[in-house]
Amino acid sequence: KEDTKKKEYEYEYVKDTEGEIKYSEWSDWSFTKITPSSTIEVQAKDVKYRKLLGYNVKTEDDLSKPITAMKDVVVGSKTVTSCEKYNYTQTVTGYNYQYIGTFKYTSAPQETEAYHYKRVAGDYNWYCDGECKAGTVLVYEKYQKVPQTTGSYSCAKYNTEKTVYTTKQLVVTGYEKKQTKEPVYDYYTKTQYRYRTKTKTTGKHLSVWSFYNDTYYLNQGYRYGNGVREKTTK
Repeated sequence: KEDTKKKEYEYEYVKDTEGEIKYSEWSDWSFTKITPSSTIEVQAKDVKYRKLLGYNVKTEDDLSKPITAMKDVVVGSKTVTSCEKYNYTQTVTGYNYQYIGTFKYTSAPQETEAYHYKRVAGDYNWYCDGECKAGTVLVYEKYQKVPQTTGSYSCAKYNTEKTVYTTKQLVVTGYEKKQTKEPVYDYYTKTQYRYRTKTKTTGKHLSVWSFYNDTYYLNQGYRYGNGVREKTTK
């Protein structure tokens, strides 16, 4: 009896896969320069360094260590007021000298119609009034010229001054010295390198047989090959 069963066919599906790229572990960092290539991948980084060149030495006063000494000083005392200029209503026949106080000057004072000065013996080079300062100080006794008249007189101008007296006092004459050192560095940059190798495996040619328009393989990137064969019954 003639076999009327319809023949079935299988079709070849083929796909070529690319090789897989594999990398080695990164090497340790080193200063040896490495040139990248198709099989070597390179990374570089700049590392900052500093080198001590020396020190800048600076000498200055140590304000915590004052140098003191006992000195002859002129000290401010109290404020006094005197008449510097008079209005005379009658003829002045003479003057009496009335002691006012002792004062300091930077230069010799000039005799006036109201005052008479008398130099106090001694050379003084310090004046202390709150704080002590060095400098030449001239000390004079000051006397008011009290006019002797046949009539009355009045003060036309008053003068206010601060009296002084001389003594010995401990003063700061300077400071001990101290040195400070500031490091001086040279800053520079060096480049370090590391690498890893890469290898590519050979691609594969895959071939399978299945029925026509098998979406299972087509969706995986397979395409039709050149083969067609009759499906055999197992």
